[in-house]
Amino acid sequence: MAIESEQTIKRWDFGRIRDIFIRPKYMKKILENLENCCVVIQEFFAILGKDLKTVVGQADTIDSVTARVKEQVNKLENFENDVYANQYESMW
Repeated sequence: MAIESEQTIKRWDFGRIRDIFIRPKYMKKILENLENCCVVIQEFFAILGKDLKTVVGQADTIDSVTARVKEQVNKLENFENDVYANQYESMW
C-alpha cells in the first residue's frame, strides 16, 4: 500500500502491453513471409537448371521462366518502403 501512495514511483500501465508488441509481431510475420519466399525461390532455381533444359529441350522457355523468377527476387530486394512498417502492409 505504501508503494501506491508514493507519487515518485511510476506504475506500469499494463493496458499498453498489447501496443508494445504490435510492431514485433508484424515484423515476425514479414520475416516468415521472406523465409517462405527464399525457400520457394531456392526450389525454383534448383528445378530450372541445366538438367531441365536437357530433358525438356526448350532452353529459351526455361530461361524465360528463370528471368521471371529473378524479377520477383528484384522486387523483394528493392521494396520501396520500410517492409517492417505496418502502414505499408497492403503494399507488401
